[in-house]
Amino acid sequence: MSVYYPGASCEEDVPQHVCNPCSEFEKGRVRAAAFIHKDYKDIILASPDDTAVWVAGIAAGLIKIIPEVSGTSNGGEKVVSAGYGDQKEKVSGRNYVATYKDPNYDGNCEFYSQLELSRSWHFYYKTETLGHLSDKSISLFTNNPVTENLEDDIVWNAEVTWFQKRPVCPLPAPADVFECFQIA
Repeated sequence: MSVYYPGASCEEDVPQHVCNPCSEFEKGRVRAAAFIHKDYKDIILASPDDTAVWVAGIAAGLIKIIPEVSGTSNGGEKVVSAGYGDQKEKVSGRNYVATYKDPNYDGNCEFYSQLELSRSWHFYYKTETLGHLSDKSISLFTNNPVTENLEDDIVWNAEVTWFQKRPVCPLPAPADVFECFQIA
């Protein structure tokens, strides 16, 4: 026997759209990247622009920073499932692909090799002023092609993929974290 609940809905309140005619546009390019361990993701989300939180995560080995990269994100390709009633299809999530080039070639083979094997990391990328963090753990594929051109740089090409239900929303980015440094 089925039960009918008139007026029942799974929807939550939709907040007001933010409109700021004086706002400046965020500029593109994946400019820096980080891999954040699943055990530290919620700590970053609680204080996304707190430099001390980032430094503590880096020192604990739970954040891996790649300070200067050049790359893109596809913004999430929709994944659909069957719709019901008058709904033709239902968006059930998004497949994300972010790619970047890491110019720090020598010395990073083991870093990328081990990261490819792990399923415990989330991907964070920074655009001009904002950060973006995956909800789900990622898969990583890297390669290091060599061209014929004597002037071409050999770099790590990274392809990061993940699935999540919601869009990747921008976060305030920390200051002075995405710089080249070594932990002593």
